[in-house]
Amino acid sequence: GYVAAKKRLAQRGQPQTIVIGTDEPETQALFGELLATPNMTLFEVSVQHQVIQGVRAENQKLHASFEPQPVDIAKIQTLPGKHNAQNAAAAFAACHALGLNRAEIEAGLQSFTGLAHRQQLVASLGGVRFVNDSKATNADAAAKALVCYDNIYWIIGGRAKAGGLNGLERFTAPVRHAFIIGECSDDFAAWCKGKIPFTCCGTLDVAVEKAAAMAWEDGQKDSCVLLSPATASFDQYARFEERGEHFARLVQDLTPPKAN
Repeated sequence: GYVAAKKRLAQRGQPQTIVIGTDEPETQALFGELLATPNMTLFEVSVQHQVIQGVRAENQKLHASFEPQPVDIAKIQTLPGKHNAQNAAAAFAACHALGLNRAEIEAGLQSFTGLAHRQQLVASLGGVRFVNDSKATNADAAAKALVCYDNIYWIIGGRAKAGGLNGLERFTAPVRHAFIIGECSDDFAAWCKGKIPFTCCGTLDVAVEKAAAMAWEDGQKDSCVLLSPATASFDQYARFEERGEHFARLVQDLTPPKAN
């Protein structure tokens, strides 16, 4: 259904420019079909392979077929991880197709403030980043965040979905400690046992306070308190946005330790 809906965007017989990601078999097949369509200009986007016309993202650099030098996005804190590099590559291709030059596109990427509740950088306090990823309502979404940061103090929990945290075993290496909230606490604690250290906190305010204190005390470089719950919010919040907004308020109320 999803691929079919995207396919319908290609208006047969009308001149069009399409930016398409080709890292999945379904979209690769669609790309091949569109190549044979008259009046179609295609820009391919990938984080896995070379592209003939389009943008490839590799090691947080955007390699465009229409630019001699790559664009480095590694220092843009609002674009962590491969999935955001893929988004940036698609934006680069679309902006180029609309006639923007490299300097204008780079300026746009640099000024991107991120999207609320989607790996949103709320604050950097006392050398620790606080990231609101409340939109991560299942394990697959949380996995996207876990590969983006080092020394993670991970706030998880709420109303678990089918499968819980299963599948995240291979993503836990950067997690220094988990702070569990919500009605799934017993199940998530059982999953964490033997994998990562954890503390059952019950509520988000307790989790934020404990996670921040531990991150500051540990003093590890590039530490991150990450709210990426891998659950729905409905046990304690009406919606995931409310959970993320509460996290942001709690972070703003924190007082980091004074520098020595």
